[in-house]
Amino acid sequence: MTPPESKAAREKAAETSTPEPNEADPASEPSPPLASAVAGANPGPAPQAVDPAAPASAGPSPAGSSNGAGAAARGEAAAAAAPGAVAGGSPVAAAPPAEASASASTAAPRAPAVSGAVHRPATATPVPAPSPTPLPAGDTPAPPVSRGEVPLLPGEVPAAAAPQRYFEDATELILRTLDEVLKVEGEEEPLVIGWAHDRIDPDTMGANGIMAFILQELYQRRYTCYYSKRMSFLMNRSLATNFMPSGVLRRAEATEGLSEIAHKADLIIVLDATSPEIMTDFAYLLKRSEKLREKRILFVDHHRRGQSDLEDLPNSVGVRYSGGQATSAIMLHVMRNLGLDLRTAGEEGFRLAVVARLGIETDLIGVNPEGYTDSTIDALRYLDEILGERGHKILEKLRAIRHPLSWYRKLGEALALVDQYDTTVAVVGLGVINDTGIVPFVANRLMELGAFKTCIVFAMVYETIEGQIISVDLDASGRSSQDTEVVLPDLFHDVFFVTDPSGRKTSKGGGRANMLMGDYSGAGASVPLDYWRHLGTKSADEKVHLLHRLAWPAEFLRIRHLLTSRIPALKPEEICSLEPTPALEGL
Repeated sequence: MTPPESKAAREKAAETSTPEPNEADPASEPSPPLASAVAGANPGPAPQAVDPAAPASAGPSPAGSSNGAGAAARGEAAAAAAPGAVAGGSPVAAAPPAEASASASTAAPRAPAVSGAVHRPATATPVPAPSPTPLPAGDTPAPPVSRGEVPLLPGEVPAAAAPQRYFEDATELILRTLDEVLKVEGEEEPLVIGWAHDRIDPDTMGANGIMAFILQELYQRRYTCYYSKRMSFLMNRSLATNFMPSGVLRRAEATEGLSEIAHKADLIIVLDATSPEIMTDFAYLLKRSEKLREKRILFVDHHRRGQSDLEDLPNSVGVRYSGGQATSAIMLHVMRNLGLDLRTAGEEGFRLAVVARLGIETDLIGVNPEGYTDSTIDALRYLDEILGERGHKILEKLRAIRHPLSWYRKLGEALALVDQYDTTVAVVGLGVINDTGIVPFVANRLMELGAFKTCIVFAMVYETIEGQIISVDLDASGRSSQDTEVVLPDLFHDVFFVTDPSGRKTSKGGGRANMLMGDYSGAGASVPLDYWRHLGTKSADEKVHLLHRLAWPAEFLRIRHLLTSRIPALKPEEICSLEPTPALEGL
């Protein structure tokens, strides 16, 4: 399947003539706006575009490259691409030294390189194929190409081998799905939208930014991804505001006619998550509309399948790489497999590289660099070539972004109670706050400053838009190091949940352990408290007062009971609240 010609390729064809065989291909040079960024990059050739239209291999896919359970059942696994032919025809034997120049001058002229295709200049001596490298699950490189012996043209310089290809099945599935939706002629232009999990993080941002780039370059279509709830970290908010392409991210709560947009969409793309339970507004619409549940959905994810999952919907297709380390890295390889390069997008491509780099980096927290997969290393190397010295200075500034003084005030109050915490597990409730970013901030600092193996911080968080309270949630964040007694992902999965009218529990918490033996784990949760949000009051201020006086004591008591029942060594008095709870005295 051949991808549509990219925007950069069309502009280049209109402005430049076809290069002669002995001329340097201008597409291999960095664009002028990125000259300063690429100057500080690691030395080495830029990645070459690879043709996704290469014939599919007839053999089975490599081990570990299968899709998720639902996708596999629907037969969506795609074969890896077969080796392409050497440009200019079949390889021929090299001529003797005395006849080399004559052979080169009489050789038939080769076809010029085509944008999006493999361009492998001939070599004068045989180049042995590299030995195969063991790959993790999800990494599906194409078989090595046998180059043979082909004489060089006058003035031609041997080029480096084409970069390794990964995630061929994802590339094939994404391209086929987009073609089926966007290449249909009709009165109305097909609509493709995205949906992300609540409080979107850098990895999800990077993946959706790359998807927007693919849609713009190959199909000239704009792309908007909707998400619910305010982002937790200041760095994430800065990335969304200053580095993501304009219009790609949009808050669901602030979008008029959201249900109409979702029902009108011909394809909904979900990246980096497949559980609708962590997509608040999307889950709300799915539960109330049979038509929406039958919509065509494309997903790409590297997390394990949940109890409630988009795979269960009748028209969903996708790939799940349980061994993958970041969805941004997967989408970067898909983009490069399609012959696209962020460097052709100038400053916007540079900014998107910043987002993708931090997205991968965030998902690798707690992972020893020796455990990085080959595909992750290749993606990081590609991004570092784009970012250079300028980009890495920007990354350092984003990592060191300053936090508001109000956040430190809550941290100081939590540290003031340090003698009341359990010596191993520190658990504190912050009370009622209006910024969810305070919760992980305090959890991280408690781990840094205290001698605890595990820290759990929770709070009741409300958010207002235009003077109206649009959400009330119980948010929690946990960090653990060298603690084999408390498994945070499982603990958060069991403690933080909602119950529907039929009594069925749906978890709203989870996390990941990134190293063996519990060396590091992180977890988070966000439980919507709709019964408090919908409680009628005369004003938003009155509702906030009610949350402080009645809601927080009740929710604090509930969480304290759940935690002590799951952690026997933890005593009720060791779970502290920063807000007074007089109603709980004696309980």
